[in-house]
Amino acid sequence: MEVIGDDPRVKFRAQRRGAFPSELRVEAKELLNAVLAMEASGCCPVLDDGKVAGNGSRRCGDRLLVTRSGRPPQDADPRLVVCVERFDPTTWSASFYADDDDALPTSDTALYWAALMDAPGRFQWTAKPRSALHGHGIATSEEAARLDIPCSPIATDFSTPADRDALLMLLGDHPYPRNHAWVRRGHGFFVLGPDVAETWRRCRALTRG
Repeated sequence: MEVIGDDPRVKFRAQRRGAFPSELRVEAKELLNAVLAMEASGCCPVLDDGKVAGNGSRRCGDRLLVTRSGRPPQDADPRLVVCVERFDPTTWSASFYADDDDALPTSDTALYWAALMDAPGRFQWTAKPRSALHGHGIATSEEAARLDIPCSPIATDFSTPADRDALLMLLGDHPYPRNHAWVRRGHGFFVLGPDVAETWRRCRALTRG
């Protein structure tokens, strides 16, 4: 079924294909725990609508686990993780699996697919990241300069092709694994790692810097 919700964050078409894969529930719990820890650290502000400005992803073979759009702060409900089967930048659409009929993948799904699925081959990275965390607590060029991490030169509207293109440009100019943290101007920080635990360690070090 195609999910057409009223979530203003998600600007791509989304098709739910069924329930969340039971064989990935352990991986989903690990991802959700890392996102909750990231929120508790203070690097994911709560927006005016009461939802958290931060999320995460991990690669599981040819699929991505991502947190769903519009999450309440410190909510540990396992249904907050969905499985993205495919994101197509040409049609700007995603297909996914989730336990709830009205669930939608995070608005940053296009960024996660670009970083974890597309960028390693496109830029011939010497290592492939398997996990990513993103929060809005660091979003300016001044903060990026203080932390000595790359920052994109322009700000774009989120969940759009321009948003994805700006991230890919940043990742191409400052490749992984020599770099593992970046700032999308006006959008937030983006951290990659080989697994969820190491990505959270890098994120914690960054936000304490």
